[in-house]
Amino acid sequence: MHRLLALAFAAFAALPASAETIRVKVDGASVALAVPAGHCLLERSHSADRAVIETVERLLAKTHRVLAAFADCAEREAFRAGTQKVLDNFGQYLALRRGGRPKLAPAAFAQQMTEYFKGQGAEVMRGAESDTKERIGTLRLAVKLGDSRTLGVLRTDERASYLGVVQSVGLPDGGSKLQVGVSAFGLLKQRVVTLNLFSRFSEGPIGAETTVKLLDKAAQTYAATAEANGR
Repeated sequence: MHRLLALAFAAFAALPASAETIRVKVDGASVALAVPAGHCLLERSHSADRAVIETVERLLAKTHRVLAAFADCAEREAFRAGTQKVLDNFGQYLALRRGGRPKLAPAAFAQQMTEYFKGQGAEVMRGAESDTKERIGTLRLAVKLGDSRTLGVLRTDERASYLGVVQSVGLPDGGSKLQVGVSAFGLLKQRVVTLNLFSRFSEGPIGAETTVKLLDKAAQTYAATAEANGR
């Protein structure tokens, strides 16, 4: 009996923990949002967190509403303590201010977004998804400060379309850094909800590995969010 209990406990412990979720209102609907693994929510009650949230809100004020913001848990603590000046691994959930309610299934909406992005020229990453890492690793982006370079649609699944971009952003000390972002565009309860994830980027194989890991995290997180909303 003791052995059976031990085996049952071990099997339970091996199961992945459920993602932390929060509930927000999106165009009148209650929507659950999964926080990415290893990330913690940014809170308006903390001055350092609030500054980040308000910066994103100012940048996107005309088009999007920030539903939630988060950062790598260790980085958040260092950022709050002032020992880390900028966040390298962070992200947000966004909702369109005037997005309507597309009458599509999530998979159809994801495919529609993919076709739209490709029509806008977001097709830098051509070919099979299996060689995405190799293609990114060989790119020479030459991104100047304040500019960005689209990596294209990196993946499309039944929940979202995933767009990649590399940006050069300024730092408080006057320097700059490259960061890669993966945005998941999907439908939750017929509302358009976007998940953004960002990480520091460098050209070559390391940056390619970072991008693919970020893409996988975005897909896993959006899947957890979709499941939390009954999809």
